[in-house]
Amino acid sequence: VIGVLRALGIRRYEVLLNIVLEALILAVVAIISGIPLGVFVGSMLIQGGFLGFGGPRGSLGGVEFIVTNQTLIMVASITLLLTLIGALPPAYRAAKLEPARALRYE
Repeated sequence: VIGVLRALGIRRYEVLLNIVLEALILAVVAIISGIPLGVFVGSMLIQGGFLGFGGPRGSLGGVEFIVTNQTLIMVASITLLLTLIGALPPAYRAAKLEPARALRYE
């Protein structure tokens, strides 16, 4: 795909931007689905308890499950930052490829 786009005249920075934006969109989808799922599973584990831990019904005995807006923002920000850091090197390499060389691998 990269080779075809480059052969059609897409600039290097557009290839880089395209790959980074794709990674960030996937990260946003993961955040939107992962945070509610994580909050739900975390609260169920705390309420239901873990088998093998002390306390009644395997509960964690006084451990509270607290999720603040600050925590959610921090988790989302770190996820986006790590996604950006992880996407930049391969995006940079893909942007540097010559169209003929990129087409060879497709």
